[in-house]
Amino acid sequence: MLRRFKETNRVTSLDKEVAEVLHRVTQIDALYQETKANREKTEERLRSLTEKISLQKRDLAPSIADVSTPFVNQLKSDLMKLQSQYVNQQLQGVPENNSKMVQMRQDMQRLRTNLAEEARKIAEQEQVVDPLSAISRLYEERVQTELELETLRTYERSLNNAVGQYEGTLSGLPGKEYELARLTRERDLANSIYIMLSQRNEEARISEAEKIGNMRIIDRAEPPKAPIKPRKVLNLAIGLLLGLTMGLGLAFFMESLDTTIKTPEQVENLIGLNLLGAIPRIRRSEVVSPPGGEQVGDQRLITLLQPTSPVSEAYRTLRTNIKFAEAGEKISLVLLTSSGPREGKSTTSVNLAVTTAQLGLRTLVIDADLRKPMVHRFFGFAHTPGLADILDNSRYAGRQRISLPKNSDSEGGSDPFHKRGLLNQASVRASHAVNEMAALDLAATESIRATGIAGLDVLTSGQISTNPSELLGSDAMKDLLSLLRERYDFIVLDTPPVIAVTDAAVLAPNADAVVLVIESGRNDKDIILKAKGSLERVGLNITGAILNNVHEKNLYGDYDYYYTYYSSDTSKTGQ
Repeated sequence: MLRRFKETNRVTSLDKEVAEVLHRVTQIDALYQETKANREKTEERLRSLTEKISLQKRDLAPSIADVSTPFVNQLKSDLMKLQSQYVNQQLQGVPENNSKMVQMRQDMQRLRTNLAEEARKIAEQEQVVDPLSAISRLYEERVQTELELETLRTYERSLNNAVGQYEGTLSGLPGKEYELARLTRERDLANSIYIMLSQRNEEARISEAEKIGNMRIIDRAEPPKAPIKPRKVLNLAIGLLLGLTMGLGLAFFMESLDTTIKTPEQVENLIGLNLLGAIPRIRRSEVVSPPGGEQVGDQRLITLLQPTSPVSEAYRTLRTNIKFAEAGEKISLVLLTSSGPREGKSTTSVNLAVTTAQLGLRTLVIDADLRKPMVHRFFGFAHTPGLADILDNSRYAGRQRISLPKNSDSEGGSDPFHKRGLLNQASVRASHAVNEMAALDLAATESIRATGIAGLDVLTSGQISTNPSELLGSDAMKDLLSLLRERYDFIVLDTPPVIAVTDAAVLAPNADAVVLVIESGRNDKDIILKAKGSLERVGLNITGAILNNVHEKNLYGDYDYYYTYYSSDTSKTGQ
């Protein structure tokens, strides 16, 4: 048609200015047609998303068009204005890398992000979208598609306006020149559209080839002869393996959190004390009555009731280790304490005393816990009279005690002894000391009781005192211990926990050996170290420690060997 028009009207070309305008409007018109096609494609995709959401039988999430808050409307208006300005700049030939163009693109992207975020907030406030559901993802895609559609529509309108402006310029040309320009434009536009469609068709063919080009049939599918799921044996094996792995992992994790002292090795390495003995846990089967049905004292007296048991052997080992704990020094008075209550301190004290008495030694166990006494219960005694009664001078003040005379003045009128010359001050004091010791000796004799076990006596706590620390730290206590050392070969002092009160620290300087009782698995390492520090701060040297109530799995070395040996021997004897 263009050729025919040129031949008929003998017009071959347009002038340079008109040709430039025609070229420009052709480019814009081609870009307009491409934008229009993209917009139609985007609308179709939006309809598809809306149908998918409807198929899930959910309330339709609010679209960008549905959101009508003032802030959202302002965002929409700003975005449309900015897009129009951007297109106008493009039409004027401003380069894409121009700083102004770059800034406009960044502003448009920021507005799109804010618009999408605002729509999402409104949807969440109305509780339309579940962030964990598939519809949430469809909603996100729909919001992005709507933003893209709004951009294309704005771009399309701007291009359409630009085309209209250029067409107005061309319409002012003379008739034949305008017709030539129109036909030339239609040809160039058709060529541009053809090239665009050809490129898209080629891209589609390449994309399709990429999807199926690397596929081939390896093997024909056949109907299965047996169900492929569930694979019971495999699932069972995996379950067992996972269960075992998780169980071991949990066990190691719990063990790492446990900082209590359980084993003899931990006592020596973590606490830094010499281990004098490890007392195994007393089994229920070991707590039985002796032959003949006669029983003396508490069933916790395992060394008396079951002398051949592993626990009894552990107490005998403890007795021997204490005897030789201080090289070259005789140990006749042992003080036992612990970091806290209920660690088996009293049980250990009484059983240690029993094993010592079984050697034929005169043995005394003293309950020096004047706050919560326990020793009397092992033998079925009342806790009075006892230690507190002996130390309380008011109870024996009237027995063979005299007062020291006061020093007289230069005239000496008030001192009858001085006047008469019968006794001097030294003889009075000596007489007073003799009478004091005599009263103390009498009080101790009245309070100490035989246990029914050969060679073993017990001194119970006595009346509960309001000032136990003062009584235990008094000179009377020192005199009493000196007196008892002369009567007995071995004395065991059962004292209160060292962290709770200072009684043990007050008594410790009077002892030949200080021993810390630790129950396996009860107290944290830091608590035991605190108890150790409490004794060391007052200048005491702790002889060693006893690990009590140890589970057989936590024993090692000689302790494990003796435990196993005597356990098997006991079981054979029982059979």
